[in-house]
Formats: sequence, structure tokens, C-alpha cells
Amino acid sequence: MEKIKILVVEDDLAWIKLLEMLFKIEGDMEIVAAVKEKKEFYEIIENGNIDVILMDINLTSNQLDGIYIAAEVSGVIDAKIIMLTSLEPKEVALDSFNAGAVEFLSKSHYKKLPQVIRDVMNRNTPMEDLLKDYRRLKEQEMLSCLSGAEKEVFSLVEQGYTRDEIREKLVKSDSTIKNQINKIISKLGVGNVKEAIIKIKCRGLYNSKEL
Repeated sequence: MEKIKILVVEDDLAWIKLLEMLFKIEGDMEIVAAVKEKKEFYEIIENGNIDVILMDINLTSNQLDGIYIAAEVSGVIDAKIIMLTSLEPKEVALDSFNAGAVEFLSKSHYKKLPQVIRDVMNRNTPMEDLLKDYRRLKEQEMLSCLSGAEKEVFSLVEQGYTRDEIREKLVKSDSTIKNQINKIISKLGVGNVKEAIIKIKCRGLYNSKEL
């Protein structure tokens, strides 16, 4: 039987050791890597076959950056994201689900993790479908301030097209594309296109001052 491959994103070495001991006795799952930095995380998910990501909400002194990372990748990876935290506020749980997590668990209940992991791997619940629909509608709501033409430009920017490529694809002048991009930046309340993309990907979890 192929084991469930787990990536742990955590900056507390003692907690990582605890998880390693917990999963060592499980025959159907294993930790394939444990990382504490964003760069390491992206290297693993790009090169490895990961089934479940155990993501600590706070990676750098109460910055909630685990939520931020989850929001960035949830739409482009197949791995199930489970958020772990020592915090209890309902707002954190809601932000976790909004960011793309399929489960939220307090670290004090860590012994439940093996069964939680099995559950998320063996089902695609109606709740998960509802969360996906909610996140999609949230993104549409955030883009509702843009005109149809601006949404078209934003979509191409988000896909990685350069301004010259957008100009050629849409058969518009450079000044028109530049003006539409500036309007997108202004309407979304950010400083540049990169911040606009991040803000939409994170579904408004962070404002431009925190990007």
C-alpha cells in the first residue's frame, strides 16, 4: 500500500519531532519533508509528490503567514492543506478555510491528526465543494470593481503575460494597456500589478500594507 506523503511546514523543531514520532507508528503515512521557510516550501511542492500539507499558521512570530502561503498555492496544487495552530479564535479558522485549507486543527488535539488525514484523503465532502464555490465567488466579488476590459487584462497578467504580449493578443495600443493596468492597480488599492495578483489570490485576507 502506498503511503500518504506529508509535508510539514513548521518553524518549531520540537513540534516537528513530535509529529515524526506520531506518524512513525502509522503504517499508511509518512513525513517526506519538514520545512520552515517559504522558499523551501515551494521547492518541495514543485519537485515532490505531496498528498497532505500540515501548515502552521504562524511561521514568523504571529504573522499568520501560513494562511498567506496556503492562499497562494491552494488553487494550483492537488495536496490537501490542513492548518495547525495554537490559536483558538474563530476568525483564524475562517481565514484558514478562506485560504484553501480543508481542515483546521488546534495543536492541542494533535493526536487526532492521523485520522483527520485519512478522512481528508478518502473523501471529497460537500463542504469542500462549498468552500471552493465560496472562494471562487469571493474572487469574483473582489474583481467586480473592474470593467470587462480590465478584467480581461487582469486575467492575462495573472496568467503571466507581459504587457507587450497583452497588447498583441488584445490588439490594443501600449498606452491603452498601460492605462487599464493603472486603473486595475488603483481600483484594487495596491501599489503594483504583483500586489494586485497576490491580493486576489489571497482573497482579501491581507491588505496592501501587509503584502
